[in-house]
Amino acid sequence: MKKYLFILMVACAAVVACNKNESPAEAPSESNPVKMTLTATIGADTKVSFVDQDNVLKTAWQKFNKVSLLALDVSGNVLSNDIFTAQNDGKTAVFEGEFTNDANTAEVWVFYPALTEGTGAEDNQYRVPRPHTYDQANGVIYGVTKGKQFISFCCQYPLQKKNNDPSDICQYAVMAGKADMESLSEGNMNVALAHKSYVIKATVTFPDDNLQVRSMRMTFESAGRETCLGGYGWTYTYDHMNNFAGGSQEEDPYLCFGDDVDSGTGTGITLDGNTLVAYFTLYACEFYDEVLEETIQTQLRTGDKVSFLVATQSGEYFLDDKEFKKDVILENGKMYRMAATLVKK
Repeated sequence: MKKYLFILMVACAAVVACNKNESPAEAPSESNPVKMTLTATIGADTKVSFVDQDNVLKTAWQKFNKVSLLALDVSGNVLSNDIFTAQNDGKTAVFEGEFTNDANTAEVWVFYPALTEGTGAEDNQYRVPRPHTYDQANGVIYGVTKGKQFISFCCQYPLQKKNNDPSDICQYAVMAGKADMESLSEGNMNVALAHKSYVIKATVTFPDDNLQVRSMRMTFESAGRETCLGGYGWTYTYDHMNNFAGGSQEEDPYLCFGDDVDSGTGTGITLDGNTLVAYFTLYACEFYDEVLEETIQTQLRTGDKVSFLVATQSGEYFLDDKEFKKDVILENGKMYRMAATLVKK
């Protein structure tokens, strides 16, 4: 499996699955809201709208993109969530908004996409909305509550609206970075956002033409050990930029196709020919492998196998146990390519 540098790519936070140890929230404090600007530069030439060109993904900030500024106290508990909006296109964008400016603010973390839903209450947590009508509870980032330290990530029922089109990646890939607050008194903050996800670009060929494709699943099998590709999980709002020894929760990469998701599958897209190109967004991290009894990076090893299953209006197509011929460490900020020829069940 050949990998390509995922140039100019948005990225997602690493995810872990370990016990949540809550720390007590700080007492409520006064705030002094101020209008200000955030200058956001995306690290390693990363941006947020996607075009697949010359085997790399090239992107750009777009005017009116939104980010969240999560203010944390000294214990890492969330104090506020403020939404800032981009005023220009380009690699570096100026975002404007009103910062809560809680007196207990110790640091500010910036997330893309913005957590525009919820109030931060226990029963109405901050979250990113899903870009379709099915199962609207949580988008790619959720579980953020005022007075607590936790943030959750999930890429369930992702939707790709067109064949061989990476533009929907921006709905599921996440950027994050710690803001520089040195110029806060002057009404400005600066931040560099980092990759926290990777992409698998899967190209599959069918024996039939012009199929209406609704969903695709990849299932990975390892020789006597875990294969943790980073499906979903949770981590700490203040520490997610580091690597973890807890284990990302496993979930088979799954993708819906069409204008919407209905009952867990896509409404469908009709292929022009017999080839489907799909983009899966996943989150690499370090996790504890109970078989190896050590902490390892998200990876695939020689002898590991992947199976493909595609649901179409005409039935299911599959390929079982395609074997990897070399070890591959899966890193955030990169794109990995797979190809397979399927047969009908």
